[in-house]
Amino acid sequence: MTPITAASGLLPSVLTSDEKAGQDSRRIESAAQQFEALLIGQMLKSMHESDDGGWTGTDNDDAGSQAVELAEDELAQAMAGHGGLGLARVMAQGLAHDQNRESGDPPAAPQKLQP
Repeated sequence: MTPITAASGLLPSVLTSDEKAGQDSRRIESAAQQFEALLIGQMLKSMHESDDGGWTGTDNDDAGSQAVELAEDELAQAMAGHGGLGLARVMAQGLAHDQNRESGDPPAAPQKLQP
């Protein structure tokens, strides 16, 4: 077996239950963070659309509007990546709890949410 064959995914990889749980946990956290970024982006977009004069002074400029949309998306991603509104953490904890319950694992001790 060559490293290329194993790395290319031609052979099935064997993961321990801890490794699989870690991958699942990272996927849950990533999905929750992306969802929070989407929500923050929608809030920023709705603030921008509700202002008649354009809160950045771009008014009806197409290029300026596209730049503002990109900036809003990046701001939303950055905010969610640094804790955002805290929704991602709460969702990830809930999803991890549901996943543990479905897999038959004993429930973890409840954790206090940090502000």
